[in-house]
Amino acid sequence: MKTIGIETLYEYRFLSGVRLSPDTERTAFLVHRCKPEGDSYASDLWVQGASGAHRLTASEDTGCFCWKDAEALLFASKRGKVPYGSTAFYTISTGGGEAERAFTIPMRVSRIEPLGDGRWILCALWDNAAPDTSGLSDEEREKVLRKQDENPDCNVFDELPFWFNGEGITNKKRPRLYLYDEASASLDALTPPLYQTEGWALSEDKTRVLAWGLEFSDINTGRQDVREYCVGAGKTPKERILLEAGAYSVQQAGFWGDGWLLLASDCQRYGINENPVLYTLDTSGALTLLYGEDLSYGSSVGSDCRYGGGRDFIIADGAVWFTVTDRICSRLCRVLPGGAFTYLTAAGGSVDCFDVRDGRIVFIGMRGMGLQELYALDAAGNETALTSLNAAIPQEYTISEPKPFPFTARDGLDLDGWILPPTCPAMDGQKAPAILDIHGGPKTVYGPGFFHEMQVWAAKGYYVLFCNPRGGDGRGNAFADIRGHYGDGDYQDLMEFVDRVIEAYPQIDTARIGVTGGSYGGFMTNWIIGHTTRFAAAASQRSIANWATMQTVSDIGFEFPSDQTAASIWGNPSLLWEQSPLRYASSVRTPTLFIHSREDYRCPENEGLQMFAALKRFGVPARLCLFHGENHELSRSGMPRRRVRRLEEITGWFETYLK
Repeated sequence: MKTIGIETLYEYRFLSGVRLSPDTERTAFLVHRCKPEGDSYASDLWVQGASGAHRLTASEDTGCFCWKDAEALLFASKRGKVPYGSTAFYTISTGGGEAERAFTIPMRVSRIEPLGDGRWILCALWDNAAPDTSGLSDEEREKVLRKQDENPDCNVFDELPFWFNGEGITNKKRPRLYLYDEASASLDALTPPLYQTEGWALSEDKTRVLAWGLEFSDINTGRQDVREYCVGAGKTPKERILLEAGAYSVQQAGFWGDGWLLLASDCQRYGINENPVLYTLDTSGALTLLYGEDLSYGSSVGSDCRYGGGRDFIIADGAVWFTVTDRICSRLCRVLPGGAFTYLTAAGGSVDCFDVRDGRIVFIGMRGMGLQELYALDAAGNETALTSLNAAIPQEYTISEPKPFPFTARDGLDLDGWILPPTCPAMDGQKAPAILDIHGGPKTVYGPGFFHEMQVWAAKGYYVLFCNPRGGDGRGNAFADIRGHYGDGDYQDLMEFVDRVIEAYPQIDTARIGVTGGSYGGFMTNWIIGHTTRFAAAASQRSIANWATMQTVSDIGFEFPSDQTAASIWGNPSLLWEQSPLRYASSVRTPTLFIHSREDYRCPENEGLQMFAALKRFGVPARLCLFHGENHELSRSGMPRRRVRRLEEITGWFETYLK
């Protein structure tokens, strides 16, 4: 058996975007893999049917897709000559054969759905500042647009947020809904120019579309409206606002009987992280609670072995289907019109995305210590694996399996933790080093699944310790609520966890324990090194150091920092500073590596730079690696070679100080 190394990442396959065909006979999905030779990702369309799963495209650049009908798919691809800033679509039969060029949209399209008779509804990025390129040749248009994108004379900011992680500068740019007619090649906008479309859903008869988002020109308050458009053939699209903006944070919406269904929160009890609930919305604009249990909708189970997304909320077959995070896993659930709730998948692993149609359910998920595969789920809850794209990994490599380590905190709160033992144990009589790995969020969770970086460290002889301190997801609003208390109970939970582990595992060398984490885990790493010297080395990733600068620079700075700290620069700044790791930098003695990305607008680079500069000032060994062309998602979806370099830097740092 081989040991997992940093570059084993190149052998994994990542699945996303699962969609059932209209007749439910076939399932389409995307398969991605790292391409180290081009420092990119290969993405191709696959179809699973009666004869098994097979690859349908081979251009390695497939983007968004949908079923055109029961026998053919429409997909975006860069094959051939595609004008800059445009999206080219192709059709391909599930029976095979060459893909045929269908049409090109002169915008960047993120999602498209058929309306029938050559009509489509799509979401594309509209840019208020885009130069007029009408009348220009493709070459001239590309030159103008490239300059606008890559080397503008200046950027103008006049709204918040003015940039967004993974999307770059977003000032006066909006995801916008359009109708496209193949016969006339006409592209007509539905939503207003300054409407931020957060999501949209199509009615079953494809005559109406529901959009939720916010029209703004100054500040996006995150309290969306819901509006409906008539898109039936021969009809003039009309807009109707069903729910006014300002009262609710709307996460999902859809058509429900004669009315509509909303997954939303008023954020009145637990702030912006409050779990949403299900409401019905009638034609009078009245909201009625359908299902109000305190659930964590969506999957927040962490892993660094996913790429791409997919649907996690669907209204179909007279019910609403969705995923929830249930303590240490994510599960598929269903609510019926009367409010009856059912878990459809057993506890364990993750359901990453799914589709349901006419009684058939398929999902992409991670089970046991396996990586992603496609599964079918029957009415009795039985799961059948439909693919084996990652089956070779556990067959060829030695994988360390996490050992559950639940513990009780000092205040009686029961918490979940795990120990990942090394796959190459220390020599007899010798003790082994360990690494405490802290999740992000804080409203996410760890589960006992496959994590590439942890397996790499286990293969190098480390015990890897990880747990879910208070503040995390999957256990309701009260458990997740640490507003105004960052670095308090959550810090104590982590330290108690380490204490309990070293009591139970005397083979761990207490003088050679490291700590790392990203985002909230980076904040907590910064906090830990300012409050204890028990760790021999630290690696702080995409971190928060100073809540004051987070409040004014981050893409979520308008609301998140003040909501989470219960303070602001202009209101109780002392509490803001008390919860900032930078305040305690003079107490740091731990050699620390900082990992940050230039285009991280969630936890901007200045956070890592401030902490790094402070440690250097106080004579603490420190190193900062600033990755160009990457954002907050470096460890999960960054370019392959940079993901490898990141893990080499962290592992090398620990090898230096813990071995």
